[in-house]
Amino acid sequence: MSADSLLDTNVIIVLLDGTQPDKSQRAEQLVLSGLQTRNSCISQQLVQ
Repeated sequence: MSADSLLDTNVIIVLLDGTQPDKSQRAEQLVLSGLQTRNSCISQQLVQ
């Protein structure tokens, strides 16, 4: 299986943290893009 992008814990933390609006917005774009295209994956550390 291959993917165009990898969503690791840093992306999820920045998205949920919200203290850095520019980074949170970019993290949201990455997650939404991954969901829409279904061509992203999450790192194993997020699943554990």
